[in-house]
Amino acid sequence: MGEDPLGAARRELKEESGLSCSTLSLCGNVIVNTGLNPGIAIYIFKGDYEGGEIRPSVEGSLEWVELELLHQYPVVEDLRIILPMIAVRNPGAEPFYAKYFYDEEDRMQIDFTV
Repeated sequence: MGEDPLGAARRELKEESGLSCSTLSLCGNVIVNTGLNPGIAIYIFKGDYEGGEIRPSVEGSLEWVELELLHQYPVVEDLRIILPMIAVRNPGAEPFYAKYFYDEEDRMQIDFTV
């Protein structure tokens, strides 16, 4: 039967980082056009740190980074756009919706609906 996006977010947060949040609120939904069917759907949640110790996962090592210092780190290209949007969102605000696709020169393009 599967799990809903909120339940999956809570589980993934705990499994992949060792952290837990008291609340999670949906900030946005991203559809990635991969050129295949189906594409990829990403649900973006924001929460308040409740507890746990950061631990590495098979996907890499984690660390807390100040948003202002993000430009110093090698991150996927959309994070520099998405994270500042998430940082200022209030719980309960209408989520944003976005579609990612790549243009003819293989550059990521992002269309937002707020």
